[in-house]
Order: sequence, then structure tokens, then C-alpha cells
Amino acid sequence: GNGKNMDANESLSNPPPTAYATNVSTRLNFTTSFSFGVGGFISKPLNKRVDFSVGINYHFYQTSSRVGNKINRSASNFNSTLLQDISINDYYTYDNVGGFENNYHLLQTPVLVSYKMNKNTSHNIRLSGGIAPGYLLGTKALFDNKGGRILYEDKEQFHRINLSVNAGAMWGWKNKNGNAIEVGPVLQYQINNLVKPVVSTSQHLFFTGIKTNFFFK
Repeated sequence: GNGKNMDANESLSNPPPTAYATNVSTRLNFTTSFSFGVGGFISKPLNKRVDFSVGINYHFYQTSSRVGNKINRSASNFNSTLLQDISINDYYTYDNVGGFENNYHLLQTPVLVSYKMNKNTSHNIRLSGGIAPGYLLGTKALFDNKGGRILYEDKEQFHRINLSVNAGAMWGWKNKNGNAIEVGPVLQYQINNLVKPVVSTSQHLFFTGIKTNFFFK
């Protein structure tokens, strides 16, 4: 049948989901911060135990970075990674003076396959996994210019197209009308490097949280 889903992220009984970017050889030193997703999907049973679903989600990621002092002046700096001069309006120095919140807005189309672990029709346990192609709608995040030893915002340094893998375990309850609710932990890892110049920094968004699915017939 058809279904719709919404990721619950503000439940008082559960801690808010978190997201962070793993990194290799970068000054940004990411730490976890708030993240959430919301969307809908259609689901089709392939047999009594296996379901296939396709959806569309808006996903917001936020990570924290430690930075130095903010310099509020225009500058032209040579980016040794891109081998070109970069004009910037302001930037942060390398240091541990304050924090910066990196924000990422993604539109994703998750394609998932789920497997029902038990035979109970009213209470089920399902494992799910799949891929989530995505498009970066917008970002407010720092780029690490190692040649100039400075950090600054530059939207052009981030890949728009990305691909993530998903996995989760869901506990569900169904009523007499056939409507159902599922709740369980999920994780999502971005396969491709979020930042274009690989030699400068490697970033992969990673999400863990509690997901809630609502099914309507």
C-alpha cells in the first residue's frame, strides 16, 4: 500500500538526533551538533517479509568547528589546492578561540529495502537498508585553505550531488484499520567527499538519530 513518513526529531522522550562530519587532515575539528529530517515515501510489499520503498526527504545537518579570530576585511588569497587566487570578504584564523556552526541543507531520495523479522501482524520488527542520492540545496560551512592557513565560507567548494547509505531497525504497531506507526534508530553515512579539493580536506556527513514512520491506507 501507500504510506507517508515523517522523521520525528523533537520528542521530549528522546534526545535530538546528531550529525557530524568526519574529516582527514583538516583544521576544522568537527564535533556533533543538531540534525533532523522530514519527508514522505511510498512503500510496496515484494512478499510477506520484504518491502521496497522510495521517498523524498529534506535533511538538515549541523556540525560545530573550533576557529580562531574572525577578520572582517576583504582579502585576496592564493589557494594552493585550486591553484588560483580567491577573493574573500572575511575569514577566520587557525586557532581555538570560538565556535562556528556549519549548516548543510540536503534534498534526498532514499531507496530502501526492509525485511520483517517476525510473523506478528500487529507488532513487527523490521531491518532496513539502502541508498539515498541527494542534492545540496545550500550550505553555510567553512572551507579550510591550508596554503593561507585561514578558514572561510565558499559555497563553490562543496559538491552539489552526493550519495549516502542508510541502515536502521524499526519497531512497529498496526491498528485494526491497517494504519501503523514505526519507531527506531537509524544511521546515514555520506559516501562521497563533500568538499571538492580532496588534498585540502575530506568531509563525509554522518547522521544518527531516532526515526518515526507513519503508514496510512
